Amino acid sequence: MEPKAASLITGAAAILLLVLIGSTAALFVQTQKNRQTIIEMGSAYSALEKEKNSLETETALLNQSKNALESDRQRLEEKNSVLEKDLNSTLSTINTFKELINTSMSWFSTNHNFNNRIEEVKETDNAYILAQIQNKCKKEGADYCKIKSGCLPFVNERNGVTYVTDWKTTGKTDYLKDIISTLDDKGGDCEDWSLLFVAEYNYLADECTSAGYPRDKIRINTYVHEQGTNYGLTYNDKSAVEYFRPDSRPADISSGDNYLYVVCGGKHGSQTGHCVVALSPAKIGKSSEVYEKLDGAPLIEPQTGQLTGYINRGSAWHLLKAGQKPAPSEEMIYLVILEDDVIIFNYKYLEDELYQWIGYKDFYERLEEFKNTLT
Repeated sequence: MEPKAASLITGAAAILLLVLIGSTAALFVQTQKNRQTIIEMGSAYSALEKEKNSLETETALLNQSKNALESDRQRLEEKNSVLEKDLNSTLSTINTFKELINTSMSWFSTNHNFNNRIEEVKETDNAYILAQIQNKCKKEGADYCKIKSGCLPFVNERNGVTYVTDWKTTGKTDYLKDIISTLDDKGGDCEDWSLLFVAEYNYLADECTSAGYPRDKIRINTYVHEQGTNYGLTYNDKSAVEYFRPDSRPADISSGDNYLYVVCGGKHGSQTGHCVVALSPAKIGKSSEVYEKLDGAPLIEPQTGQLTGYINRGSAWHLLKAGQKPAPSEEMIYLVILEDDVIIFNYKYLEDELYQWIGYKDFYERLEEFKNTLT
């Protein structure tokens, strides 16, 4: 080979070697970069694997929580179902009590005045009794309408109505009869007589107001005990005395608008008592008005028509204020019958209402409030 050609070949080989060395170096650098990338990717993969394991653990825990919550939800649904049944039962019971209270209030309202039952009385023997009461026991004057309290029991007795125990007429030891049953049974005990007296009085009071007399012009002609004096009772303008009360004198009483209510009382702690009627100057509409409107009220014995005294004015009958504790063996009024309610002085039954006047209307309102809290 010629020297020139050999020189060219050597030069080309040198160039190729340089190119190869350069390529090899570049490849080595790229390999190093790839190796670093692989290491980094491995680290990233490990981190992702670790995060995956952590997420799987959290998922397992969340599934456990979900299962627990689902179990709790089912238990709560079961409890809620029971509570809903109890609630519906309670609401039904409240409604039943409200209906009973309404029925009771309606009963007293119906039996507060014979005008409320006049259609039932017509065409019966009781119509004759009311006619006698209307004709004999009321007298109209120029500026008054007088109702004779002694006349009412006299007419009743003359028609065979007497004092009879509940046991004899109803077979029960204590039973409040309606006014027509008292007449039909020819009698009743003290509370029956009191309710009858009030219904007959209100019947005549309506006659007075229908004739144009204001309620404050109603007078009750009664009598009081007075030794050596005889009280003879005449009717309307008749001069003949049909009966008389020995050792008694007449007394006319009036109190404001003259509303009459049954009141019952007895010795504190005793199982027995007695009912009479009290004359209030104004209509009593709720339990909180009892003391205000009956303090000092005249008391009339419905079985005789006699004025027996005045509440809290020397009378044995004491009317207590709300919050006042009765003394041992104190003669106290513990029950008042209104036109549409019955009020009791609670001295032993409800701890949170101790020594308070409370009635059907109060219970009704509280039941309504309780029902509203439930719904």
